[in-house]
Amino acid sequence: TPTPTATPIPCPQGCPYPVAGCEIKAIFARIDGTPLYVLPEDEFYPLREPDLWFCTEESARRAGWQHWGE
Repeated sequence: TPTPTATPIPCPQGCPYPVAGCEIKAIFARIDGTPLYVLPEDEFYPLREPDLWFCTEESARRAGWQHWGE
């Protein structure tokens, strides 16, 4: 029987454009450039356009981004 191949997550270092299913916004903080990500449920989410998009929190963290508010 064939072994299922894992579907790679698009843009593991962040996508410069929105990708279907990828709703995590990555934003460089204006004050010091800290790489932050925000989730759709975060109050800050609608207030800024993203610099990059991520599909999973795990991808964002692996790329060196931290959750806004932590």
